[in-house]
Amino acid sequence: MRQYLFVLLLACLGVLTGCATDGDNMGGSNQENPGAAQRWLGVYAIDVTDSRGETTQTTLKVTGTEMTFSRLPGYGASVTAYYMHTGSSESNEYFDLTVKDDLTAGKWMAVYQKKTGLWSGFVSPGGQTFRFTATKRVR
Repeated sequence: MRQYLFVLLLACLGVLTGCATDGDNMGGSNQENPGAAQRWLGVYAIDVTDSRGETTQTTLKVTGTEMTFSRLPGYGASVTAYYMHTGSSESNEYFDLTVKDDLTAGKWMAVYQKKTGLWSGFVSPGGQTFRFTATKRVR
């Protein structure tokens, strides 16, 4: 009886370990190519365009969990948002953004273009929607 329980316990542990490993791989980490998830990190020069076509130039810093816009229309200081990977295609990676200091600000959206290595998306500070487009990677 004791041996049976021991074998059963080992089998359960093996199943649970396998489930945890599978779940970890599904969460967006890339075990086959560990550098792949790091490709979008860095500092980018971006243009922020309003509905009238007026453009403001600023920078976007992307770290492991956050994006920081150094200046956005409607905000007096830099704006940091948490980003969450929501999907990918052959050419793009898709992200939802949530403003760090204003979780009620609504969701913003960003796209990383694999071919160019640059970002674009939409942000809505103060209820107005702006499009942002990275023009180059600074570092």
